[in-house]
Amino acid sequence: MTELIERERIDKLASLWRSARFSKLFSPPVLLIAFLRCASTTDVAEPASLQATTVGGNKFVALVVGARTTVNVTVRNSRGEVVQPVAAYSFLSRAPDVVAVDQSGMVMAEKISATWILVRLSIQNRVLSDSVQVAVIEPTNE
Repeated sequence: MTELIERERIDKLASLWRSARFSKLFSPPVLLIAFLRCASTTDVAEPASLQATTVGGNKFVALVVGARTTVNVTVRNSRGEVVQPVAAYSFLSRAPDVVAVDQSGMVMAEKISATWILVRLSIQNRVLSDSVQVAVIEPTNE
């Protein structure tokens, strides 16, 4: 895939060079240097964004005390394609006494209140993160 992208860049530069206006402005060595400076070394398979969601793809969930749910995590590359990260996620509850979360993303409602669950992924000097809100509510007496 990377070779295809590089080939497309080369074809575009060659097309520009063939145009009369551009060839009068720049010599071939200048074009080569410009191309090399623009060439990307970023692997498109590298994770670029992380999205945390709860049941049904929502960013918010309400649970009764004692209920459980999971935080789902989706990582995408710069093209928006889903990728599998090479590192593990870390999960953190902003109020562990309200909502507990383990490192698999399993959430347990502990007491009535609301808080945020933060999901982080550290890769090559970068940190991707997202969060979901969890409200713990009283059970209804129906």
